[in-house]
Amino acid sequence: MSWVSILKGLPKPDAIVGMLSQDAGLELLVSQANGDNKKNIIGVRNKAKELASGKGITEGLDEKTVQSNAEKLVTKLEKIIADSNSKTQPKKPTLEDKLNTIIENKDKKGLVALVGNKAYRNMPSKTRKEKVSLLKKNKSAILDFIDMNDKDLFYYVTNEFSLVASKPISDDDWDDKVSNIRSQLSDTEINIDVTDGIRLTFPDKTSVSDMKLVLEVSQIKGKAEKKKDLIIFKKSGKFSKSPLLELYNDSEIPLQIKTKVKDAEKKNYTNTVSSPEHALAYLEMTISRGYKKGMRFTPKPKIQQGNAKVTKNANTLLLGGETPSLSSSLRSLFKTSTFDLGKLMQQGSVESDIRYNSPRLLAVLEGEEPVAIGGVGKSEITKLQEIYNNSRRNLTAFIKKLRGKPLSDFTKLNNALIQTKPNLFTEEEKTFMEGLSGVNPRAIPSRLMEYYNAETIDERLPVLLEGILRTSSPFKEITGGYKFMTPAGMKHQDMRDLVHGLKILRQADEVQDMSVSLEQTLQDYTTGYKPPVSGTPTPSGMIHYLYILDFYYARTPFRSVAAKFKRGESSSEELIKSAKDNFSQIISSFVDSVKIKVDDILENKEEYQDSLSLGNESKAYLLFDKLEEKGLIGGN
Repeated sequence: MSWVSILKGLPKPDAIVGMLSQDAGLELLVSQANGDNKKNIIGVRNKAKELASGKGITEGLDEKTVQSNAEKLVTKLEKIIADSNSKTQPKKPTLEDKLNTIIENKDKKGLVALVGNKAYRNMPSKTRKEKVSLLKKNKSAILDFIDMNDKDLFYYVTNEFSLVASKPISDDDWDDKVSNIRSQLSDTEINIDVTDGIRLTFPDKTSVSDMKLVLEVSQIKGKAEKKKDLIIFKKSGKFSKSPLLELYNDSEIPLQIKTKVKDAEKKNYTNTVSSPEHALAYLEMTISRGYKKGMRFTPKPKIQQGNAKVTKNANTLLLGGETPSLSSSLRSLFKTSTFDLGKLMQQGSVESDIRYNSPRLLAVLEGEEPVAIGGVGKSEITKLQEIYNNSRRNLTAFIKKLRGKPLSDFTKLNNALIQTKPNLFTEEEKTFMEGLSGVNPRAIPSRLMEYYNAETIDERLPVLLEGILRTSSPFKEITGGYKFMTPAGMKHQDMRDLVHGLKILRQADEVQDMSVSLEQTLQDYTTGYKPPVSGTPTPSGMIHYLYILDFYYARTPFRSVAAKFKRGESSSEELIKSAKDNFSQIISSFVDSVKIKVDDILENKEEYQDSLSLGNESKAYLLFDKLEEKGLIGGN
């Protein structure tokens, strides 16, 4: 009789090895684990883990089958065990349940334990967001039974803080000043030492009223009414607010900040981040004037709970640190739907207005019968071919070798192949586009794609073009071609989008047979690689930024493949395949991180508004207007 017919429950762990050599054995083990008798389930799970790692497989069995079935069994048993535990264990009260009970019972001791003594900005994001939201939501209910003067919850942490003043060489009023300070602080826990000058030392915790008084007495806040009363204290160390004081005491927030936050609250903003374009728009906002104070606006990385050091590293690698900027290689990643080096380079060249090496360049360099092109003579092209051949027909090495006249000839040749003035339109293009005037708007996309040999088109492009063609004179002739005239009422950004979209279309027929030459340029993506300071789009730069986004925000298998490639342990084919396979997940993960950051901004409006600064340290920058302008939030 076989084990299939006699098995009444899960067998002993060692007995599963042979069973896992057959799919039927796997199915039977899962079926028994789902039954009422769960005896041996932990031991069987542990044995399956061992087999899944390739250990303990009986000689003669198909190792691959046993290992594969063991992996599947582990996954199934883990879920069964978790489901079983959730049914047998009582449901744990949520944070909201705990706070509601505390408020209902006016339980100060429970509130002290729930609030804790750790600054909220240092907590993991999820815990911080939930706790801060609940405490703010229930502020009135909490203050109904807790006074703001209660030192157990509202206090300053002052164990490392002191105030020191040195006695001037000649100060006839010094003793009177010291006596006055002693008198005013006599009812506080502040220790006054006058052995050498005057030193005010604090207990571990200082009440709100005592801190306010000592800052006034020491003239840290406020000025002496008379010159003879002047005394200069210097701070030693730092003090910080207790968690609840940080949330509830807004007396120190400037009126300007309160006003802007109040205006934002009226609009009842909601988070609208949903696309890669939104993520790019957010990054563009954070590198603009006023957002350079600290790492507060950087989306929080997934590793090491997104601590300050990790966040700073992510910010530096993505945006450049002290002088933040957005590389066209990084921009292009957020403007394409798939990882295609040809289309990415096409997009990147438009983003930076720096044109890439034409894909037709290789055909010229490797041609057997050179001909004059774009003002570059046959002999000059022959010379370029010699340098290319001496560079082992490697395009990157070839370009690095160019100097003097060959470099000038190469630039002229490349510009001729890719068009030297992408912002201008030819007579033929002008005639074609003018012919679209009056055409059914639905027919414009197909006409454009056919004319420019493109497979896709931005959905806004036909609408914008149809709008501008309604004017009597949409084009203006200038040296070298024609340019659009912006009609009255058209937004500057809409004109930029129109020209941008047409640039993309005009390059669509240049991406044929491009992958080989582009992949060759990945040879400089090695250990220690740094993207070009100029921000010029390069395949290596795109791989580099995709790796950074993955390392800090997505954690897909791509980062391992990229690391191996940099060490010379993986091929370009493997690298490109992994980039294509994981591209969508990497970009989506970063979009999610931006969405979480915008949620945090809306949750903590005062904190973020107060983090903005201009050159004069004013807080005049409109944070929420900017977020709304970028399409990242929407309000009433």
